[in-house]
Amino acid sequence: MEVESIHITGMGFHHLEAARRIELTSCLDPWSMESFESELSCRHSLPWVAVSAGKVLGFLICRRVEDGGEVLRLAVSPSMRRRGIGGTLLRHALAELRTQGVARVSLEVRESNAAAVALYEMFGFRKLALRKEYYRNPVENAAVMFAEL
Repeated sequence: MEVESIHITGMGFHHLEAARRIELTSCLDPWSMESFESELSCRHSLPWVAVSAGKVLGFLICRRVEDGGEVLRLAVSPSMRRRGIGGTLLRHALAELRTQGVARVSLEVRESNAAAVALYEMFGFRKLALRKEYYRNPVENAAVMFAEL
């Protein structure tokens, strides 16, 4: 699929099936539909989708609590990776968090996910800690990363 233009918009319940399909093909330990629904209902949640020609290409879900933020999920359809969609979503999320007064953003990422780590580092995230055996399927450490906004 050729990407003509990408539009970032708030994720709604009507986007959940597409987001869940991307999640199932992208994550080793995917969220359930109930987890997505719960996050969309959370008042601190900031969920977005990247859309082109009416098709959801990726999504990002983060939370804002007081002056802190956390990236919970970022996934792009496997056929659409390496086209800047993840970066576009992350840029949008960080800009929105900044306008809401967030000073610092954190996230956890599998140590083995070199592409994700590289993307986050491009946006100023730095590894500050390690969570041993954080992930369960398969068991793997999580790198904890932070960025100052």
